[in-house]
Amino acid sequence: AKRFIFEGDLHKSLFYVKRGLEIDPRNLKLYLLKSFINRKCKRYEQALKDIEHGSTYLNLYSECEKEIKESLAITYNEMGIDMMEKERYEDAIELFTEGLKFKNNDWGMVANKGDCYLKLKEFQKALEEYKIAWELGGNNANLKLRFGLAHYYQALNFFNQKKYQECINKIEAALKWDKNNADYMTLKGLCHSLLGDSK
Repeated sequence: AKRFIFEGDLHKSLFYVKRGLEIDPRNLKLYLLKSFINRKCKRYEQALKDIEHGSTYLNLYSECEKEIKESLAITYNEMGIDMMEKERYEDAIELFTEGLKFKNNDWGMVANKGDCYLKLKEFQKALEEYKIAWELGGNNANLKLRFGLAHYYQALNFFNQKKYQECINKIEAALKWDKNNADYMTLKGLCHSLLGDSK
């Protein structure tokens, strides 16, 4: 089964996993393989059921406890990303939150949660999630862009309300994270112009 996974033939791999489970229906490692295959095929509910069923035999495979938690975290994360692609951001947040119960130091999942809040225009919550992700993941270029965007979207809100000085303040916060962004600089220049500071 593993060989066919490496060869990219998930259908054959699943066939051998099922054969293996017919011989040894309590084999937790085979259930984890089955879950992996179902996850790759985006059969997420079945992937979770495989892990749940396999976990009942954890007493026979105590060395697999960490792998189970890892599999659950990855599955919930991929389900969350799938919800994001469907623009169901509230559902995605719930899935990321569930996944973090099994791997609370996964900065990528935390950042994904922040991205959902950004899409929902809950900018402060997005920034809070990015801050947690930053603390978990360190100096990450991708996170810097996310911080910048969150501040930029807040700035756009102020701009639309004709609060130009507040907009400038938020743009300056964005530029601390993404200092060479032309869009940020252009908006800042426009605000100065509207405030009468043409220089």
